[in-house]
Amino acid sequence: MNDLESRRAAREARVTAASRTGRHTTEEMAEAAMRRYFAEKAFQERVEQERRQHQKTV
Repeated sequence: MNDLESRRAAREARVTAASRTGRHTTEEMAEAAMRRYFAEKAFQERVEQERRQHQKTV
């Protein structure tokens, strides 16, 4: 997942979380949860990769 997809997923997750009024189907909620999960995974991987690159230069 690239940065643009991560930002889009995070934005969708915020919108979904902010509008939890029972209007969303179970499938929509599951998709939002999966998007949040994968956005978080992508972020963690990017942070870890940056940490490794920093360690190589030190």
